[in-house]
Amino acid sequence: MRDFFYKINLNNIVFLIFCILSLNQAFGGMFNKECEKWDYECRNNQILTSYLQKLSGKNIGNILNGVRRAEGGVMLRGYVYLGKAQNVGKGVHLYIFKFKNQHRAIGWVDDDGVELPLPGCPDKISPEPYTLGDEVYTYGALKPGHGIVEVMCVKTSWLKKLK
Repeated sequence: MRDFFYKINLNNIVFLIFCILSLNQAFGGMFNKECEKWDYECRNNQILTSYLQKLSGKNIGNILNGVRRAEGGVMLRGYVYLGKAQNVGKGVHLYIFKFKNQHRAIGWVDDDGVELPLPGCPDKISPEPYTLGDEVYTYGALKPGHGIVEVMCVKTSWLKKLK
């Protein structure tokens, strides 16, 4: 009798696993999405990354309308796009803007990239020189896999590498 219940339980478990895998395959991996619906930081990183990568030479000098955040609100509204800095480091993506007469950079480093040292920033410009979403970014370098960081002070060398 015990063997009978063991076989039923094992069969049920195997069937349940089969159903979950089938549903996952049928619905395009909906159980393995990179960002959870409530994870606004992750979703905003995806939204902003996609938006920035679509900027081109045609956008240089233009005031941006911005892009809608996952939880509402708009990022980059009123920013003037100056270009993407080239050759600043392996896996580094660095976009330069002007906002309210101040240069700003927005960037990230790929997981396999090399960190990019960030410049200091005088308190009169910004007491919080780097932000990650709505949070203060406390590292002195843009690090691989940390997500998109806005830098309130821009190195002159980055401006010279704009394309």
